Order: sequence, then C-alpha cells, then structure tokens
Amino acid sequence: MTPKNKHYSVELNVCPSVARWLDANFESQGNAYDIRNSSFYILFQTALFQKNIKSPNKPLKKTENHIPVRILIKEWDFYHFGWNIPTFAQVKISRLLFDLMMEKFCEHIAYAYAYGGVPRDVTIRRILVENLFEDNELNYYYVRKWYQRKFQNTGKEREVIDFARYTQENITEI
Repeated sequence: MTPKNKHYSVELNVCPSVARWLDANFESQGNAYDIRNSSFYILFQTALFQKNIKSPNKPLKKTENHIPVRILIKEWDFYHFGWNIPTFAQVKISRLLFDLMMEKFCEHIAYAYAYGGVPRDVTIRRILVENLFEDNELNYYYVRKWYQRKFQNTGKEREVIDFARYTQENITEI
C-alpha cells in the first residue's frame, strides 16, 4: 500500500540568509523544506530537469559561500520534469528568493511604521531577531540600506503611509 501523495526532494544551493529564512518560515519534513503550496514553487518546477539530459553550460558567479538545502517537490513534477536543478538555475533561484525575502521584510517594515507607528530601526532589528540571522548572513545595515533604496527613495513607503491614513480616516467616519 503506497501513500496517495508521495513527495520527493531536490538539493538546492542557496546563500546562508535564504537558508535561514527558509528554516524560520517554512515547515520541514525530515530534512527538506515544504514550499509546495507557496507562490514561488513555480521557480523550482520550471528549473527541474532529468539527469540524463545535458544541462547548458554557462559561466557561474562564485558560490563557495552557498549552502545546500533540500526542497520538497510533488511526485508529478518529479516524473514529468525531473529531479535535478542545474547550477546556473540554482544561482538564479537563490537570488530571486533573496530578493523576495528582502521585499517581504521591507513591506513588513513599512506596514509597522505606517499602521503601528513603530520606528523603522526597531522593526528591522525585530525581523533579524525573529529569523535568527547572524551578522555574517544578514546584518542591520544591509537591511536598512535595502529599505532606503527600494522603499523610501521610490515612494512605496509614502504610498503605504497614505493608504494607512486614508483607511484610518474612513474608519473613523463610519
């Protein structure tokens, strides 16, 4: 008797901060993270290929500081797409996951500032503590600079603040 939903895992090399973020935010089954229900599972699905197919050779950036993690994939994906992710795709996926992680952190900082009045610095430190980041993985100054470049200077923070004021004014009128 076999279980209905079999799953398989593939190895992926990611930067240490992404590995820490996966560990803090996703369930693990055995030694693999279960991201099959997340919105970015399609990244892994499209990168899979069978080992007997020759992968394209592209020059890679240095990845000596990347660490391996295991990701669960669906049985259907295993048999239809494959069970390997080429190294050039691993570098791209790692970078996309890092950008997604930082974008989520920036949104969290902006919402805490706009709705709760929590200072940005306090929120940044809380994010780093909640995800158990060490300074060599992701530090306060890097997150603060990323936030300044991507949210403060582009006007995204202003949009969140204006929306918060608009919703608070409309709620008090009701």
